[in-house]
Amino acid sequence: QTAPKITRDQNPGALSPLPFACIAANCTVWVLYGIIGRDWFPMVASNAVGCVSGAYCLGVFIRFAKPPAKTFAVQLRLFVAGFAVFVALQARLAAWRGASKKSHLAPSNYPLESDAATRDALGLLGVGACVLMFASPLSTLAAVWRTRSTASLVPAVTAASAACSALWTLYGLLEGDAYVWGPNAAGVVFSAAQGGLFVLFGCPGGKAPADGLV
Repeated sequence: QTAPKITRDQNPGALSPLPFACIAANCTVWVLYGIIGRDWFPMVASNAVGCVSGAYCLGVFIRFAKPPAKTFAVQLRLFVAGFAVFVALQARLAAWRGASKKSHLAPSNYPLESDAATRDALGLLGVGACVLMFASPLSTLAAVWRTRSTASLVPAVTAASAACSALWTLYGLLEGDAYVWGPNAAGVVFSAAQGGLFVLFGCPGGKAPADGLV
């Protein structure tokens, strides 16, 4: 939804490229995590879509943004590309051999201890990347409070993040995988915080709440 709007307006407006970069980087980690655990669906399938979507939206942002936002977005794209290559190279052997889905619970089930360490490292990295992804729209929190406007946030993205984090939290609990449910539980909190901003200041382009509600 966001990329076509940027294309139509030929301007990203108050949007930040950081959430797009975080989506691409986060999903890259979880694709590799899923490949090692042979969790093709939903882990690999859904996060592969996230990789493509994040990279595409970041590319659209770069196309229509103007400095300094464009310069920042280009730097983010280079970082995400380098990060993806680095993580893929580090995980290549573990991804090739595969390993138990519950590595951090039973590392002794692994054919090689190095594979257990690799998957656990990816899990920890994924926790950080996931929390950063969900928190990234709040990078404009100061501007939202200062302008009393949520123009830098996207309601549909907030709603999708809330649903996504809630579902992955349930999936992680069912699988007994703290690497999955932990950061996504935090994602529920971050999404609720963003939703609170819309309650306080209204949706972009919509009528702001009465002063008595703020």
